[in-house]
Amino acid sequence: GIYFNGQKLRLAYINTPEVRGAEKAQSIISRDRVRELILEKEVTIKTYKDSKGKYGRWIAEVYYKEFPDEGYNICLNEQLLNEGLATKYE
Repeated sequence: GIYFNGQKLRLAYINTPEVRGAEKAQSIISRDRVRELILEKEVTIKTYKDSKGKYGRWIAEVYYKEFPDEGYNICLNEQLLNEGLATKYE
C-alpha cells in the first residue's frame, strides 16, 4: 500500500538504450514497451538502494501481472532481456 510518484528507478541487472545520442530510436522502442507492459497496472517493486550511483536512484526489479486474476508476477527486467530490448548488466 505504498505509492511513489515521480521516483526514478534504474532497472536492476540490465542496461537499456540511452535516450540521448545514437541509441535514441531504440530507447524510445524500449520505453514504449515498458509503458505498454506496466502502465495502469499494479506493480510490485523490489528495490535496492544505489549507494554508489552518481544519480542516487533506486535499483529495482519490477514485477507485474499480465492479467489481474493471475497468481504470479512477470519480471519486467527479464521480459526486456527476453525481447532483446535490454542487455545483461555485468
